[in-house]
Amino acid sequence: MKNKKLFPIAGLLLACMFAAAVAPISARELAGDSFDAGGDNAAARDTVVIRDAWRQRDAVERRRLELDSMARAIVAEGDSIDYEQRLQRLFPGYQITRRDVRVGSPHTPSPPARHKSPSWSGIGFGFTKFLTRGWKNYEGEMEMDWARSFTIQLNMADYILVKNRARTLLLYSGVGLEYNRLCFDRDITIRRQSDGSLTAVPLTNFGVTDPRRSVFKALYLTMPLLVEKRYAKQRGFVAAGLTGGMRLHSKTKIVYDNPRGHKQKLKQTGPYTMLPFKVDASVRVGWRGVSVWASKSLTPMFNPDKAPRVYPFTIGIGFGS
Repeated sequence: MKNKKLFPIAGLLLACMFAAAVAPISARELAGDSFDAGGDNAAARDTVVIRDAWRQRDAVERRRLELDSMARAIVAEGDSIDYEQRLQRLFPGYQITRRDVRVGSPHTPSPPARHKSPSWSGIGFGFTKFLTRGWKNYEGEMEMDWARSFTIQLNMADYILVKNRARTLLLYSGVGLEYNRLCFDRDITIRRQSDGSLTAVPLTNFGVTDPRRSVFKALYLTMPLLVEKRYAKQRGFVAAGLTGGMRLHSKTKIVYDNPRGHKQKLKQTGPYTMLPFKVDASVRVGWRGVSVWASKSLTPMFNPDKAPRVYPFTIGIGFGS
């Protein structure tokens, strides 16, 4: 009887021991299964991130190709506006680099030059004539021979004061020299009298009977203040403004033949009641390095109280930068 009572107790103990041995293994297996499931989910998430990165890269590449095509189209149009500015307006915030527009490729022409200097520097030659507002007592005596009266300009340097970014609109100054040679139409010259007035004197008073020419010469130091507009990729230009001048030298010169037929010269240097400064209104129109220019003095050449009120007018051609 006692053995029969122990059997249930022994069976219960064996069942408990079996449960204790099996339960940790099941727990570990379950934990392992859940861990493997978490690893599969992480791998799936990584795959999605990589695919998104490739899509973004493809989008950036398509964007770059689109900008490159747009840049080529803009440059091919030949617009004078800088193509980089155009791209910045089309795509705000995009950083334009030289790789976006491959300058020098067979399909992309070179951009227009943006560093042209003003049209002032160079040399100019023109014919000069007097425009008058009243001759007082000199009427008919101091006419100029326009065909033999000329002006030479030697403009040595210029300096840009204000410009826009594309350098198509400029305000500039500079420095130069202007040489005037005015030939009298009659056999006369000019002299300053004791009272300071300027008068015409016949050449016969100096014993000249066979004159070749009688001229009046003046040399000025000039400084312009001009506004210049450029067009057609900066190849054409129009400039207008004022040019100031300071008298450096003036003289009369008579070239004649003496009774023996030898050429002789008679020169006399002096201020001849000339104003020390002058202001001219000038305009220049040109293409590349060739221009046509005109200037008209806004101030009289001589002191109007001592000499005729004359205003030189010049029209000519220039060559330069």
